[in-house]
Amino acid sequence: MALTDAAINSGAQVLFGANAKVLSLEPFPIVQIQRSGLKHSLRAKIVAIADGLSGGSLDLLSQFNAKIKGNSTFGAGVVLDQMPSYVEAGKIYMACGNGGYVGMVALEDGRLNVAAAFSHVFSRQFGGPGAAAANLLHDNALPIPKQLTEAHWTGTNLLTRVRPQVAGHRLFIVGDACGYAEPFTGEGMAWALWSGLAATGLVLDGINNWTPSLVKKWHQAQRELAMRRMRSQIIASALRSGPLRNVLINLLAALPVVATPLVQTISGVGPNETQCSRGYI
Repeated sequence: MALTDAAINSGAQVLFGANAKVLSLEPFPIVQIQRSGLKHSLRAKIVAIADGLSGGSLDLLSQFNAKIKGNSTFGAGVVLDQMPSYVEAGKIYMACGNGGYVGMVALEDGRLNVAAAFSHVFSRQFGGPGAAAANLLHDNALPIPKQLTEAHWTGTNLLTRVRPQVAGHRLFIVGDACGYAEPFTGEGMAWALWSGLAATGLVLDGINNWTPSLVKKWHQAQRELAMRRMRSQIIASALRSGPLRNVLINLLAALPVVATPLVQTISGVGPNETQCSRGYI
């Protein structure tokens, strides 16, 4: 709601319960807005598509179709009312296995946030994300929180995807809609915010004076972000490899002094922002 209020205060018109689709781009984008059973078509100087991981705003324009990675995992999460006694505020607890990983963190209101990424095969093997998360926690010698398996989990579509074309005539695709990788490093929201900030100048330039060079500039900006996604994707893939994961964990257990610089490299934070100890990051 804070973001919505900021948009309204900046002059935006916000429509709740509305659905938008881009019908065409030339000579100006035509966007169809559907709300309460009524459809309206608008002509726009610039369209910024920020409809997330599985939005359908561009379904009618096949040149913008996303490609989903074949072995992609799906995301799942739940918030539990009861906090386990061993969970401390300010620490993230991670459990990794061949079928995925699950993380837990204490929320400011005293509840427990649980988020995970699983392969479909692994989740089905245990009868759903709750039981799959419990299996990973058990295998990593972490106590299983109460309500974990009985709680109602929410899920996402397959996570890892790329959209080869992220801009077109008077159109920019922004945030998760551009593409997505498993955000093991916790950078998913940061990627989306960075994308939104980076697009702002190009959108304003396009409104005032559209030139095809703006499309090229946005593709160049997205290549920089793709490198950040690749780092997270490599880490997630490595941690699903049992032998590699065991070597890494044993190395850090034997040489704890290596943990802090390694985590700083993975997360991209400075030396004063990371604290590590055996058993948690």
